[in-house]
Amino acid sequence: MARRRKSQMTVTSRFLIFLIIFAPLAYIGASFINGEDGIQNIKNIFGGEDKTESQEVVEKVDPTELKAEIARLERVIKERDARIEILEEELRNKEE
Repeated sequence: MARRRKSQMTVTSRFLIFLIIFAPLAYIGASFINGEDGIQNIKNIFGGEDKTESQEVVEKVDPTELKAEIARLERVIKERDARIEILEEELRNKEE
């Protein structure tokens, strides 16, 4: 009697099946750890609609307030630059 040989999977095919199963699970797990919805992320990748996105509300700001904020930040930068120069001078004096 002739004995039939069972079909065997190659190493490459085993690896591909492993990746097909493991990769999505790993992605879902990583998304869960990052506080995201992994399943929804996968749906978004493959063209599903994103139901979790919220509309960004654009806040209108008065230009004069922005100019005042810019001026304040420029003053802070100048003060810090002056402080850095003082500290560098002190450091040079201590090295000498």
